[in-house]
Amino acid sequence: MLRPSFMSEQEKRFEQLETDFPASAGDAFASARARALAAGYLLIEAHEGALYEISQDGTRRFLKKIEAPFPVRKGERFSLE
Repeated sequence: MLRPSFMSEQEKRFEQLETDFPASAGDAFASARARALAAGYLLIEAHEGALYEISQDGTRRFLKKIEAPFPVRKGERFSLE
């Protein structure tokens, strides 16, 4: 990653945090998912155009079909209705 020499240390640190965020978020999500299943909660997950209920033993139960995800560009705004 190019870092101009005029960037402050705080700006460089913030940029590094932004770079590391996706991996940290993925780790946090995986950990929360595992804890929820271990506690006996049912999860709802989207997979290939459908919603499934996931149980502690890994059983998946089809709930319903859903619309396909759509790409969102950085900075784009939209509303949920």
